[in-house]
Amino acid sequence: MKAVILCGGKGTRLGSIAAEIPKPMLPVGGKPVLLHQVELLKRYGITEIIMITAYLADVIENYFSDGKKFGVSISYFR
Repeated sequence: MKAVILCGGKGTRLGSIAAEIPKPMLPVGGKPVLLHQVELLKRYGITEIIMITAYLADVIENYFSDGKKFGVSISYFR
């Protein structure tokens, strides 16, 4: 199964909290919000994830890479 995650927002309403880090990479419970989503999708049988990125996309792509270390396949669309 495949899933698409929209993760390209600037997080302007978060103010200075999201000035240098993309909103989906903000930590909650000690890990990025986006990682929580990836883990949940994997738990429900999703094996392929497409992340639609924009603002500071390199931060997201560098963290998740191809997804292998998280047990899924991740590709990106900017």
